[in-house]
Amino acid sequence: MSTYVGSKVQDLELSMYASSKVHWSEVCKAGVSLARKHTSAIFADDIQLMTGQRPGIYWLICWKYLSPLAMLSILVSSFWELATEGSAYDAWIKSIGDTERKPWPVWAVLLVLVLILASVLWIPVLAICRYFGIPIIDDEERAWFPAEELRDFHGIEPRPVSTTETLLFCTRPDGTEGCCWPGCCETDDEE
Repeated sequence: MSTYVGSKVQDLELSMYASSKVHWSEVCKAGVSLARKHTSAIFADDIQLMTGQRPGIYWLICWKYLSPLAMLSILVSSFWELATEGSAYDAWIKSIGDTERKPWPVWAVLLVLVLILASVLWIPVLAICRYFGIPIIDDEERAWFPAEELRDFHGIEPRPVSTTETLLFCTRPDGTEGCCWPGCCETDDEE
């Protein structure tokens, strides 16, 4: 005799837990990446060091704008669908020989929330603590990377910031990025 409980747990995980956890963690990682000042110019330089070719403007636009926007829209639409339609599973009704949509029990929804929060809540908590100068995890020493050897191997020369990069990514001549709109960031006035 089989109870088919395993399939219900899998349905619960797939309907609520898996997609929201993955998208939330990706949005947080994108935010952390931007917060750590991993600029488009640095990203392009890293790709060029690894492959020998600098990524085109299309890939940089995708990395900087389209990918975070797509991840955020998927996350928001997942939460919207969950809020408007709720989460339910198909229960087999033996007497009518068909399935019927039934809502998940409260304990199952709470279990999913605990699992989601346990796996992703530490990302914004650490970011907030770091912002306020509360050290929870010490910074590690940067690992050795053969940047000079790769520049020699691929024949990569330093290049100036192009006008396109300045316009699209607000890249300054020193390679850092600022706000595209004058006066919107406090850091633009301080530097």
